[in-house]
Amino acid sequence: MTATPAEPQGPLITRPPQTIHALRRAVAHITPASLPAFNSGLVEAAEEADERGSIGPIRRFVQQWAVHVEIERHPQQAARLHELEALTLNTDDRETARAAAAEAGRIYATACTALGLRTGGATR
Repeated sequence: MTATPAEPQGPLITRPPQTIHALRRAVAHITPASLPAFNSGLVEAAEEADERGSIGPIRRFVQQWAVHVEIERHPQQAARLHELEALTLNTDDRETARAAAAEAGRIYATACTALGLRTGGATR
């Protein structure tokens, strides 16, 4: 009998450059269901950038999706994050929710650090 291959230990894809086009390709590959959110977020960021006369909203958009890709390209890490997010939403126990949120925060912080981003505001 052949063994079922284990989940890959390494990332699904190499880390893409932090550009809109590279991130869109990465999202399409690893989380295609997220493409509508990516596209609508890009439109919103572009409109906000135009209104403010600043590239800040575009920069935040790129960083947000770079973090998303950094987490999702590691299947075990992404699965754990999704478990933690569900746990925080579905538990009535304050301590359990707090611990799950703290662990989720560490996953985000690790992704930010890997990307060379400050951990203060980068979110998914």
